[in-house]
Amino acid sequence: MQTVMVGNSVEFECHAVGDPEPTVRWSKVGGPLPSHIMVKGSMLRIDQATEADAGHYPVFSAFSFSKLEEELPPKCFQEANVLTVPQVTHKDSGTYICTASNEHGNVAAFTKLEVHERVMPYFAQEPLSYLTLPTIKNAYKAFNIKVNFRPDNVDGMILYNGQRRTTGADFISLGLVSGRLEFRFDVGSGMATIRDPNPIKLGEFHTVELHRNLTQGFITVDGGEPISGKSQGKFQGLDLNEELHVGGYPNYTLIAKTAGIKTGFVGKTSCCELVTTPLFDGYESYIAYPPLTNVHDDLRVELEFKPLERNGLMFFCGGKKTKVEDFVAVSMVEGHVEFRYELGTGQAVLLSPQPVSLGQWHTVIAERNKAAGHLRVDQGPVQRRMSPGKAQGLNIHTPMYLGGVPSMDILPKPANITQMFDGCIGEVSINNKKVDLSYSFTESKSISRCVDNNPCDRRPCLNSGECMSSGEYELLLALNSMLGGITLNGYTCLSSALSWLYPAYTGQVFTSPEAQRTSETSEANGTVSQCSVCLKRPRLTGPRLRFEGPSVQTMPELNCLFS
Repeated sequence: MQTVMVGNSVEFECHAVGDPEPTVRWSKVGGPLPSHIMVKGSMLRIDQATEADAGHYPVFSAFSFSKLEEELPPKCFQEANVLTVPQVTHKDSGTYICTASNEHGNVAAFTKLEVHERVMPYFAQEPLSYLTLPTIKNAYKAFNIKVNFRPDNVDGMILYNGQRRTTGADFISLGLVSGRLEFRFDVGSGMATIRDPNPIKLGEFHTVELHRNLTQGFITVDGGEPISGKSQGKFQGLDLNEELHVGGYPNYTLIAKTAGIKTGFVGKTSCCELVTTPLFDGYESYIAYPPLTNVHDDLRVELEFKPLERNGLMFFCGGKKTKVEDFVAVSMVEGHVEFRYELGTGQAVLLSPQPVSLGQWHTVIAERNKAAGHLRVDQGPVQRRMSPGKAQGLNIHTPMYLGGVPSMDILPKPANITQMFDGCIGEVSINNKKVDLSYSFTESKSISRCVDNNPCDRRPCLNSGECMSSGEYELLLALNSMLGGITLNGYTCLSSALSWLYPAYTGQVFTSPEAQRTSETSEANGTVSQCSVCLKRPRLTGPRLRFEGPSVQTMPELNCLFS
């Protein structure tokens, strides 16, 4: 309550927080709002108050949540005006009610939650069934794998990923043996076998999590206590270069001594690798994800893409079908990248100044903060533009689409989109949070697996590093040895005879005092007249290699050279 003397001014302010931002409406109990009262946004102001202005001006301020026709699940928790439902299951489906109330009444808003079961492949093994997927990435030091499955038989191979016989015998496997889960892996010097002691119930869904860190492994079934085990010997790194097999294997005699399973899995299963880097066909392909939240004021979209055609929709999300529909779109337009958005009072259209190369990987960052937009492709200049009019907020209701949409009717005509994307989309981040492309999608159509010809195609080396495949790197070292280059204490001094291959590595470049001494010694002996670049090759893994200084950083498939 506020008390004010007649003739004075008074202000009331209502703070309402939400996404999208709620509209504040003022009223007066027992009568209309006087015409001389000024309302601006959340602020109500009365100048030269009179006795007639006395009264109650209600503002809804308390929020509570409930579920229609049943109890709110105990796992739900509320923070201010936000209700969170963790670990959603089918039982959480239904209509949820948000009630705002104060001493003068209440108002309710309804929202419906639908929980869809993810489509899982069924493996009948009549006579043989399995899926082949890309090898598990970045597993050299550690990995975490989560598998959902419903078994209809007590024995069977759930997944297997190995190493070609010509290069070694590393592998991981998960299977059912007499109704119990068994996790095996070998990093090259002795196998670990980890069994869960509890039998699995057939015909029911279960979740198993596999964790490995160097030689230590764990298996956790249905959220229970983890069971641990350890591989033998001194080796710690896991080298996988075969395809990942889910549900079975084409020839069990080849893996009988390692996996110890001779039959395929019968039932439904899916794991986090079912969607990796998607390839879109430019016609009917798309992937849909839940609608974006917390993007009313700002939105940052960062994605990797490899276009095969000059035109096509890569990213889209839109608002409700109204006269002017809010939307955000990132597309290929005549070889350029276009970032287009509408907030309700006019579009902003940003275009990359240079076209991108087809068949090569690129990175785009499309960002807006209220009306201000920014666009950058690869390491090019930043394009800036303001959307016209007074609108500042983005109101999104559709799913987030990648690569296309299920129907062209979803797209507003002002978006000026006529073709879907033909090419690959790699990592996607929304507001600096990576999107799990492999697990969080709600629907998809006509998606293929994107295959690169070379592990360096994705340009994984940052800080001006030059990417080389492992084969190229080994050839370089062999040539270097033939031409008088030397290696000491883990550092390789390239022969000056190879400097024409790497013009970026000219000049005296040393990585350490040991390398400095190596170069001086070799020069004094007349072996090498100049050390063009000194290289070090430790064993490191990761989707992005960020290092400074002259060295070679290595993944199982590639090397990054830094000058």
